[in-house]
Amino acid sequence: MTPGDEIMTPVSKPEAVAMAEIHALRQISDALSATNQSLHALAHDVREVRADVKEVREKVIRMEGEDLKAQLREVRADFRSAIKRIDDLEGIRDQQRGAKGLVDWLRQTAPWLAAMALGIVGWFGGKA
Repeated sequence: MTPGDEIMTPVSKPEAVAMAEIHALRQISDALSATNQSLHALAHDVREVRADVKEVREKVIRMEGEDLKAQLREVRADFRSAIKRIDDLEGIRDQQRGAKGLVDWLRQTAPWLAAMALGIVGWFGGKA
């Protein structure tokens, strides 16, 4: 018997060697079975973690979307108030332009109007 044939204790009978080999193979099989079960449990845990990560990602996307919607509502409200303010300012500008136009027209035509008024008063005054 060579030194490599010894398992734990020196065995010289072939039946004992066969029994030791069977016992060793059973231990290897049990260890592989336990490892396989651990791998199945780990794979199940990985699937659960992936599902949880996916759920969290979807929640974050929804939250960001809601935040963006809120920001968009604020921007729209600001835009509407700016448009109203611009419309109000344009209305004031149009009133000022109208008043300035009237003053300019009166300035240009006032001498003629005054002359006509004095002429009419003089004409009626001369008849009286």
